[in-house]
Amino acid sequence: MEMVFNETTTLGVRYREESRKILERSEITIDDSRVKLARRPSGLTAKAEMEDLSPLNSFSKREESRKYLETQVLRDYGTNRD
Repeated sequence: MEMVFNETTTLGVRYREESRKILERSEITIDDSRVKLARRPSGLTAKAEMEDLSPLNSFSKREESRKYLETQVLRDYGTNRD
């Protein structure tokens, strides 16, 4: 802070400290598509990486693939309780 006051014309500076909590998470690959797993207080969740599904030609194909991947991962690694 001393440098800010010495090197600028400011009369005051606001600052704060922050903390962060993150969920336990991991990533798995199925059929060349990444799926992110997160352990939430309510249970395990799986989210397909949309970037990996973007080559599919239509929204309906991407949705079908996303649902399949997320369901498969939850079946293999745990259940989704949210």
